[in-house]
Amino acid sequence: MVKPTFRVSSGHSRCRLRPKAGQPTTACSPEVAAQAQAIATDSTTVAEATKDAAHPNGQDIVYWIAPENGAAKSDTEHVFHLCAAVSPLKDKTVNSGTVTEAYAQNAIRITKQIEMEQKQCGFTTTP
Repeated sequence: MVKPTFRVSSGHSRCRLRPKAGQPTTACSPEVAAQAQAIATDSTTVAEATKDAAHPNGQDIVYWIAPENGAAKSDTEHVFHLCAAVSPLKDKTVNSGTVTEAYAQNAIRITKQIEMEQKQCGFTTTP
């Protein structure tokens, strides 16, 4: 299972998740702490959903609609996906990276259609 230490956003270098406790440090504002917890939860969900023979611990790579006109962050909130081949990303300009990078570009959560995406991406679903 992927359990990275996160740097939520620039300027919050003291705001990191403690790997064992999984809780934000007290150096974070409530908003940044909540985002750090959401990133940790989504990272765990992605790791669980992307386990396969080649990646028994899952992966920490997701895909989302790229910000328009080369912007660093999308004006519109998006969700992120398990692979670039899923139907919601068809004919879109897509970025990929870690869950933390997706959040930085305003992709604010994992899709709710995980089982459908696991099939479209070729990940084995567990019973």
